[in-house]
Amino acid sequence: MDMSVQMRPMLNSMAEALELNGSYMYDDEKITIIYEDNTYEELDYVFEDGILTITFVDAEGTEFPFVCELQK
Repeated sequence: MDMSVQMRPMLNSMAEALELNGSYMYDDEKITIIYEDNTYEELDYVFEDGILTITFVDAEGTEFPFVCELQK
């Protein structure tokens, strides 16, 4: 199955869980969240074996992984 097809529902779930107001797009390296005020944030991610791990970094540089697993 295409990675894009697998990731889209997980990204939708992430956006809903984090109450993100805006849209997102992604490529092979980063997820870009575009907020309603036209600012954006680029996030690193890893997608392996049906598990999507997105790394958020706060202003102090502390990393917070957000993990979603593909529903079967």
